[in-house]
Amino acid sequence: MTDFTNWSPFEFEPETSGAAVYEFRIVVGGTPLTLGRMLSSDPSGVLVIGCTGNMYRRWCQSQTARSKCYGSSTLNLLYYLEHYSPLPERHPTAVYEYRYAVAESPVQAKVWEERLLKRYFRTFGELPPLNSTLPKRYGNYEDPDFGTGTG
Repeated sequence: MTDFTNWSPFEFEPETSGAAVYEFRIVVGGTPLTLGRMLSSDPSGVLVIGCTGNMYRRWCQSQTARSKCYGSSTLNLLYYLEHYSPLPERHPTAVYEYRYAVAESPVQAKVWEERLLKRYFRTFGELPPLNSTLPKRYGNYEDPDFGTGTG
């Protein structure tokens, strides 16, 4: 898999409009928020792992999802967390960051997404909080590329 970019603030535009796999995370006080998961805590604060055929368009959809609950099914859930949960009171200084790895094609990005989600699942016993489905959930979990951890 290609290397991920450095983490960028949610408000900063990506430098590509190409296919990519991406992660969004929550950060409090300059440190990723550790998230309690079924099998262990996730110190990376990853909220969602996804893929897209156009990273710039997905970033735009994510901005709209967060502000208007419209545009990206996974990040629409962030709107609900910010408006209807105790998240803002418990973590008033929380910010969001994202990173991505540019893929040669949407097909390649989808393969990378599957690997990252299965790696996360194997490590934590569940998906990141804003992911709702596991691609090819009945597929190969033995692939050494899946490893453990979120990379």
